Amino acid sequence: MEKKKIYIIAMEHFDLVWRRCFDRDFEFNGQNFVSYADLEELYIKDNIELCREYPFYNFEIESVAVLQKFLERNPDYEDTIKECIGEGKIYIPFSGINIVDSNLINGESIVRNYLSGYYYLKDKYNYIPDGMDRNDAFGNSGQIPQIARKFGTKWVYHLVYSTCDKAYWQGIDGSVVYDMKELGVGSIGGYRKYRPCPVCGGHKDKHCDYCNDRRIDERYMEKLRFKLNLDEEAVEKSTIPGFIYAGGEEILPLRDIITWAEENRDKYDIEFINHEVYTKHYKEYLDNVDNADPKDIMDKNECNPNNTGCYVTRIKIKQMVRMLESSIFAAEALAMSGLIKNGEYPSDKFEKIWEGAFLSMFHDAVTATHIDAAYDELCDVIGESQKMTDEIIKEQSNMLVSKADNVITVFNPNGIAASGYCETVLKSDKHIDGAEITSFEQDGGSVHVMFDTGLIAPFGTKTFNITDGGYVKENLFSVGKGAAEGEGILTNVSELSLNGEKFSGDIFLENEFYKIHIKNNGISQVYDKKLGTVTAEESEYMVGEWILEHDEGSPWATLSPDMRRQRMAEHTNIVKHEKTNDYEKVTFEVVPWVTDAYAVSPFEIYYSVTLAGNSDKIGFSADVRWDTQNYRLRIAFPTEFIGKHIYEIPYGIIERKPYENNIVQNNNMSNWASAAGDYPAINWAGIDDGDKSIALFNCGTPSYQIDKDCKGKQTIFLSVLRSPSVGTYLHCPIEYSMTGYDGMRDAGNHHFEYALKSYDTGIYQSCVVADGIGFNSRFVPLYGNAQIAEMPEVVSDNARISAVIPSHDGSGMIIRVVEFRGKDGKVEIRLPEYVKEAYETDLKEDIIEKVNTDGNLITADLGHFEIKTFCLKF
Repeated sequence: MEKKKIYIIAMEHFDLVWRRCFDRDFEFNGQNFVSYADLEELYIKDNIELCREYPFYNFEIESVAVLQKFLERNPDYEDTIKECIGEGKIYIPFSGINIVDSNLINGESIVRNYLSGYYYLKDKYNYIPDGMDRNDAFGNSGQIPQIARKFGTKWVYHLVYSTCDKAYWQGIDGSVVYDMKELGVGSIGGYRKYRPCPVCGGHKDKHCDYCNDRRIDERYMEKLRFKLNLDEEAVEKSTIPGFIYAGGEEILPLRDIITWAEENRDKYDIEFINHEVYTKHYKEYLDNVDNADPKDIMDKNECNPNNTGCYVTRIKIKQMVRMLESSIFAAEALAMSGLIKNGEYPSDKFEKIWEGAFLSMFHDAVTATHIDAAYDELCDVIGESQKMTDEIIKEQSNMLVSKADNVITVFNPNGIAASGYCETVLKSDKHIDGAEITSFEQDGGSVHVMFDTGLIAPFGTKTFNITDGGYVKENLFSVGKGAAEGEGILTNVSELSLNGEKFSGDIFLENEFYKIHIKNNGISQVYDKKLGTVTAEESEYMVGEWILEHDEGSPWATLSPDMRRQRMAEHTNIVKHEKTNDYEKVTFEVVPWVTDAYAVSPFEIYYSVTLAGNSDKIGFSADVRWDTQNYRLRIAFPTEFIGKHIYEIPYGIIERKPYENNIVQNNNMSNWASAAGDYPAINWAGIDDGDKSIALFNCGTPSYQIDKDCKGKQTIFLSVLRSPSVGTYLHCPIEYSMTGYDGMRDAGNHHFEYALKSYDTGIYQSCVVADGIGFNSRFVPLYGNAQIAEMPEVVSDNARISAVIPSHDGSGMIIRVVEFRGKDGKVEIRLPEYVKEAYETDLKEDIIEKVNTDGNLITADLGHFEIKTFCLKF
């Protein structure tokens, strides 16, 4: 009788951050916890020894970041790694630099992650992996299938939490990938974590015979390790070979599985393989990926939502990542201009910057599912990348500008015409002619000015003159005291309203676009003059009202169905009404008397609504002091719109519907990865009413819920803070006790920016994408007359350029063009005179075909939400 075939896949899921830091140790209660990089180093070295000892053995390194860090620490292993990869002893899946989150970062950042990982392996080892590994990612964007296909792979695997329930997954552009679900018949390993060595405490400062200087307690792990669990019946019934998964998380190589394989070769045909080899048993599915039967394609275009607590927890990480992305794209656009004009480009600096950015975008990083020490490491890494990016912007600005004291030139670093915000500092007796000032603050002899740039062409500039005059505010009402200073929560609540003074009456903010009716406790109504109708009006909640919601949970999820909401309107009062020649602003204080387990008033909010003279957006900003447990802060915008709920996602737009919370499972246990009503959105979410629409823009606060209120009005809710205190998976005392994760409550001071705008078209026909990019972009002030190089420009109204970077081979410029309205058709790209040839490429930059550039114009077919890449030769 022919022996049954069994495959063994030796692999680990190594997080870059989570219950440890990536590249630094940390101490807790006298014990030293080694980094993930330390464990990954042991894992790779031990596995290489097994490969040398057993010719049939091979193993997987899950991401390029793990390999990069290993070689940075162990450069003497370069030749060994190259040899092992060449012989098939090491398999590295197509996971990019690492398995990044795909909901909370820009589409271009997702592409760069895969592009950087692809070229690292190709250039160093001539190794091109197949199969996109998404192991442990908390949801997957509707553009993942297109990105996978344009990198040359037809299959994805390890889709978890929100899984693909059919054989195929179709993205929002129509691209289809096969979801390979291997036939598992057994496992050995587990998800246990190593304690520090009980003798040396995990410290480096002395030799330890107990752990052989490995600094972890492997003897205790032996007691926790799972034994091989083999389903012999499944093996016998299977029509294709089943596989045994040997590994887990943090588990170092398992000799037990090799011993078992040697002992059972007479019974089974056993082979150590990788996931790519396994696909030969699914060849029919892969061959039919472009002709899949509709019944075999998943009904929805994305694998969301799940783990929705990730969208709000440790909000500063998300805000910092958003700012870093914006800054990198601005620096790249400026540097490309510098390359064209001066022939130089800081490639090495950008490589280092993106290294830090990719770490911050890892699926346990930007999602904030990590301990305090990892949070500190990430903040340092993001800060360093931000610093280097700022230096490039400054260097490039100096090279591209002819200095002039009386001129400021604003650069739009985006490949789409947009209106954004620019910050600058002037002498207090100066002002900017023609600029739409949205705020200014005096500081001695200087004034810090924020202004709306007005519409600026893609990669274009607008010049403003600086003249004498200064800025003056008229204080129409004030209680005489703004927010108190310091980190602590205010206890002198009564002192905030001086002399009991309270605003009485109504305020109307008005410009050519809006008329806003404000009462003492919030915004009552927003009237759109262009539409001739009310667009937002108080209902169950006031417009822009803050809501305190009970949210008992962990960083991953809300764990209790008790999500009672408390309105903050009754705790809200106007504290200031100010007016300038450019804008009018009303500021509110929210200081509730909330008792929570003997903690009184665990937060306070100062927020303002600003209407600038010619602005078509209503601006909001807020400063929050927060020190709660198991609560969430939302902001409500009840609208007068009824229609589709539309969210911007990386490189696209998607319609979503409200859903039932899945907090409690059928067995009455809390679902640790639950989805609690929210969805992620990149720059905005809104409601499409057919011939009109409304959108709420965010700046690093990506968590939304759109649903009916108790009066039936469609309300947009924006989540900005939550304070989880349940240490799900962060605290597992059976392994080790380490409770340094209280920082996930986000106690401290926070600042938020958001905006509201209504449109006289449906969302897909509106300029909402450009508005969202402008709201989040870093428009660069150049002090003097700028000499920016001419860039390619999309002249069609449904596409934009998302990247301008040097090609990997250095022969020209890569531009990435993205369709954003969801319609098929042709687009035109106007080319500068210095472009001599143009080629369409895939995302790997492999040439597909040469394109016609007659009249310095490319005309290309572009499908709905398609990403298309071109290489322009100088």
